[in-house]
Amino acid sequence: MAPKSPKDKPKIPFRLRFKAWWEGVDAESYLKLERDDPDHSDSNAIHVDDVEEEDTNWPESRVSFLTRLWGGEDQEEVVHPGGTEYTMMLAKPLGLNETKTVLDLCAGLGGGTRELSKQFNLWIEGMEADPELANLANDLSIKHGMEKRAPIQTFDPNKLELPEKRYDAIMIRESMFAYPSRGSLIEKAFNSLKPRGHLLITDYVLKQPDSIDARPVAIWQENHPTKPLPWTMAEYKRAVLDLSMNLHIHEDRTDEYRTLVLNGWSTYVNQLQKSDLDRDTVNELMHEAQYWLRLVRALESGELRYMRIHATRGSETI
Repeated sequence: MAPKSPKDKPKIPFRLRFKAWWEGVDAESYLKLERDDPDHSDSNAIHVDDVEEEDTNWPESRVSFLTRLWGGEDQEEVVHPGGTEYTMMLAKPLGLNETKTVLDLCAGLGGGTRELSKQFNLWIEGMEADPELANLANDLSIKHGMEKRAPIQTFDPNKLELPEKRYDAIMIRESMFAYPSRGSLIEKAFNSLKPRGHLLITDYVLKQPDSIDARPVAIWQENHPTKPLPWTMAEYKRAVLDLSMNLHIHEDRTDEYRTLVLNGWSTYVNQLQKSDLDRDTVNELMHEAQYWLRLVRALESGELRYMRIHATRGSETI
């Protein structure tokens, strides 16, 4: 049988082609599932242009894309899955109120930091390791008149110095895996907590030390800008207990986190209109999707996990 000519190929909407690519299946086969049409056979790939080098990691197009992806219809000022709602859920065990002093040590674009301030009437300090993102986040705090209640500054994870016994709670979301000095950072966070202060960490962790060699994990790790070497859950537990902290939560929340990621992408793609699909938007979408697809595949392999840990400093401390 002669191969189909281009005019014989079915026109596959980008939404379906993206879903097929994400699921790792042939685009026309995916279309057959929807149309129940057995006559389609060839693939229709998604082509992405090479990205030109820019003098910024956070061009306006990327910020706009991520706030729409993770911020939903309201385009909340966030660059992490789950939006501000997930930040509020994570904060529930911390007993926050207007009397508390809080440090958000992975502020991102600051949407979650500012929402914590508004919901609990807090004076909160935000820190972000990416200097450019920190500047954008602080500009937004200024824009919203929250430069005093929720200022955001950058920090070097390897040189961070924190005042002793200053904070009632410290939150660190999905960032420690990329810091070689995470043990030292946890100790500094501990020293900066008041007696009975709360430490909340979410992070990507290895199931076991040799999980770094599992192919899906290795692909994610090799394509991450920092080439991270995550800890295991056991190493986190040991680091906290070695500081004589009270460990309240130490759990695998991978399924929950994976759902957040997949729901964010599904909602975003389903809401795309034809007018949205200019070449720049498609390129931005696909390059971001490459990272998240690798992460999801690593999580689905079972060798990379998503962990939540919550501990408190004792009233009598070492």
